[in-house]
Amino acid sequence: MKEQTTSLAANHERAFTTSVNAAYNEAKSKVEAARQGNEDAIDAISACGALLESAKSSMRGRFTEWLTMQAQIHPDEAKKIMSVYHDRERQINKRTLQNAGILELATNLPPHKERPHNPFGWCRWVPKITAAISKDEVDRMNESQRAVARSTMRPLVDSINEAYKLLQ
Repeated sequence: MKEQTTSLAANHERAFTTSVNAAYNEAKSKVEAARQGNEDAIDAISACGALLESAKSSMRGRFTEWLTMQAQIHPDEAKKIMSVYHDRERQINKRTLQNAGILELATNLPPHKERPHNPFGWCRWVPKITAAISKDEVDRMNESQRAVARSTMRPLVDSINEAYKLLQ
């Protein structure tokens, strides 16, 4: 019986190994293809950026008009394309991929949800403050350290006293 259980476990492990290896190899292959695709896209955008730079230098004063009327490229888009051309020798980063149009900017994100106000949130600091100013700690302080502690704690004490009065 024990041999049969061991054999089943070994078969199960081999099946996992085979499945994981196949999935891993497929993922590596797809990642490599995606990287190559990104590099090809960056090269194509960069070549376009080089042409735009050349046109910009030869059409001084009328480049923007030519760009929008003839080439039908929005100036902001052209600026991104030329940025990719200038960044082509650097490591490809998120900004380069966004400027090349490979990565989309996240514009449709839901607004950040505000956490509900907890009127007792400050209570979690009470044990920390109590531990920090225990009688043993105060007894170890010299007079100058006590004076610094008193002046540092004065705004906190004033706030606590004010809140205590309001709560009564």
